[in-house]
Amino acid sequence: MLDSVWFRPTTFRVIDNQGNVVEEFRSPVSGYGRQHQAEEVERLIRSGNIAGDVMPPDESLAIMRTLDAIRARIGLRYPAE
Repeated sequence: MLDSVWFRPTTFRVIDNQGNVVEEFRSPVSGYGRQHQAEEVERLIRSGNIAGDVMPPDESLAIMRTLDAIRARIGLRYPAE
């Protein structure tokens, strides 16, 4: 079981069929888990770049197109659409 804030989990628990915690792993996360993205943007701005090599804009667009295609196939629509 992951923490309810899934994008920055600090614990991971193994739970048996009776609901007992069998094992727990704790790993504190500094910040909100998005500090790495913020640091990369800061680095890019300082260097005068608008895009990096880690996740270039073309790759981000390709991922979004894939996600849009999946949503279309399964019929998922967001309220604003």
